[in-house]
Formats: sequence, structure tokens, C-alpha cells
Amino acid sequence: MVAEASSGLWYQLLVLHQEVVNRSRQLLDGRDAFSQMQVRLPHASHAELSFYQTVTWLYAFYVEAGRVSFRLLVPRLEVYGLDEGMRNSRHFRDIRDLRTYLQHNLTLTSVREVKLQERCARWFVQHCGSAMPGDDEEWQRALFGVLESSYHFLSSINACVRMIEQDSSREVILEQWIVRLERHHDLHEYLKVVEAVIHDLGQPWLDAERIGNSHYGSWSSHIRSLSAGYNFEYEARRLVEQTIMNDYDLPLPITGADIMREFGLAPGRDVGRMLRKARSLYRHTPRGREQLICALRRIESDGRL
Repeated sequence: MVAEASSGLWYQLLVLHQEVVNRSRQLLDGRDAFSQMQVRLPHASHAELSFYQTVTWLYAFYVEAGRVSFRLLVPRLEVYGLDEGMRNSRHFRDIRDLRTYLQHNLTLTSVREVKLQERCARWFVQHCGSAMPGDDEEWQRALFGVLESSYHFLSSINACVRMIEQDSSREVILEQWIVRLERHHDLHEYLKVVEAVIHDLGQPWLDAERIGNSHYGSWSSHIRSLSAGYNFEYEARRLVEQTIMNDYDLPLPITGADIMREFGLAPGRDVGRMLRKARSLYRHTPRGREQLICALRRIESDGRL
């Protein structure tokens, strides 16, 4: 019976998903409030696998395809009285927690990871009676629990969009929504810029994906603060270059031995002083070995070294 109920909920959930997507698009004059979903739907024949895939699908919808729109809509649930007992806000966080818990190796070396595991254990106890589901029946109950919560959540989101339609501040809300959508850039857009900067700086050993994941939030916040009409490629490159120059100590293309050979110096303080000057020049403007030595020669000839 639980399996049948879960299948029925999945169908209703997909209908609701499409209604939210279509209603939001109409409200925003044809703009897409949610990206297309490319995640496969769950396999209904195996409860544990279906649970994993369901959490993955919901995470992709909430945090990836609907990142911008849900950040605007979820806080409005409480404004419209659609988040009694913070049930919907809690469900939104539960999906992020469960996805991390199920798909990442938690080393439990930080307070954050310990608390996340504790929250997930409480979630499983509440919905299937065990902190660690072990048989098909327990996984079926967990699956039904997550589907029931997500159906309630999307029903509330759908009601929220309908209430925005009737809100006296509708135009202001829609303007905020549109601005957020227009200034949102996915991580892959930044990664292209990071890869280009790494190539141009001649630092192929830097990990573009790690840099992008670490700084995506701060870069996005800066872009959202810009005036309309900004050039994303230009602004993103400025951010990425500044981040790499400030946070990643790039190896100089020359050494102290190069300085001694090129400038005829014996070991001593002058070598260290010139190496520090080379570091300052390189941080300001990355350049190759010959260009950096030429810049040092110009400073020396000007008597400023």
C-alpha cells in the first residue's frame, strides 16, 4: 500500500511541478523562472534506490534549476501564512541535508557535519522509525515521507505564486524576481572564465573547479550588486583574476639563481630584495620569465630598485 501511495504522490508531484513552472513563466511575461530538469526520474521498483533518486531530483529542482526563484519564494511563504510551524522551510533544508548525507563522505571532523548527520538521523526516525533504514519497508516509508513533504511544499509554492498575482505590491515583487533571474549566472559560466584566466596566466596546475566552487557564492553576490547593463565576461574576469592573485600564491617564473645570473650578483641581501620586487611586479601583472626580468632591468636603470 505504501508503494502504491508513493507512486500516486510522484504523479501528483510532477503535475504540481509543471504547474508551478508554467504559472511562474506566465507571471514573468514568458521568462523562465526555473531551468530545465535533466535528472532522471526515480525507478519505482526498488524503494532504497527510488529514495536516493527522489532526493537527487528534488535537490536538482530546489537548489539548481530553481535556485534563484526559490530564494525569493520560500521567504514569502511565511509572509502569506503558508509556512505553519516552518514546515516548508524545514523541508527545503531537509532536502539539502539528505542529499549531502547520502552522496558525500562525511568525515564528522566538523561541528557542521556532526549536526547535519544528527538532523538526518532524526528525519529518518520520524519518517520510518529507524535512524538507518535497513529493509524495503523502512525505505518505502522514508520515500513516502519525503514525497508527502515535497508535495505539501510545492502546493504551498504554487499557492504563493498565485498570491503574488493578487498582491498589491505585485509589480515590485516581479521586478525583484526578474532582476535576480537576469543577474544569475550558473557555476559553469564562471568556470569557463576561471579556465581562461588560468590559461592566460600560465598556471595550468591550478584546479578551476575547486576555485569556482570555493568562490561562486561571493562572486555571485558581487555580480548581483552591479548596475543594470553590466558586462558579465568583463566583471567575472576581474573577480576571478583578483581572487587568484590574492588567494593563490602563484610561483614566480624566475628564481634567485636567475637573478644572480642575469644581474651578476653574488649571494646576499640584494638578491632577496630583487626577488621581493619581482614578486610585487608579478602579483600586480602576471608575465613570463623574460618580461619579468625586463621589468626588473627597467626599475634598476631608473635607480628605483
